[in-house]
Amino acid sequence: MISKVCSKCGIEKPFSGFYRRKDRKLGRVSKCKECTKQESRRNNNTEAKKRNSRKWHLKRYYGITLDKYNEMFNKQNGLCAICGKHQVELKQRLQVDHCHKSEKVRGLLCPKCNSKLGQYEAGKEWFKNNKKYVLEYLKINLNV
Repeated sequence: MISKVCSKCGIEKPFSGFYRRKDRKLGRVSKCKECTKQESRRNNNTEAKKRNSRKWHLKRYYGITLDKYNEMFNKQNGLCAICGKHQVELKQRLQVDHCHKSEKVRGLLCPKCNSKLGQYEAGKEWFKNNKKYVLEYLKINLNV
């Protein structure tokens, strides 16, 4: 049986204990599977990685920095711009509300309000066509 010494833990293990890698001399990586998994778990759970991932997401999808998000959050006092729920009442953080056509960021919303607003915008034509019925429904059911 062919074996190899792990560059991390220094233990000699069979070839099957190492991940394959065609561009390597022996066709295997230098660290054993166990050491690779431990290192991966450790790296994936770091606070810095989570913070960098959030920064990337905000910049990529909304064109804003984490500082800009925090500035908006503070300006709104941590409240949803529509319903007024505070961040601590929610299971998720406030989401960035933006126009899909102009890509302009409008504010921060709780997940429910963001979803409802998105459904409304997607169904504007439906609301226009059924305006009379919707208004009548609101008057009867909500005493508006």
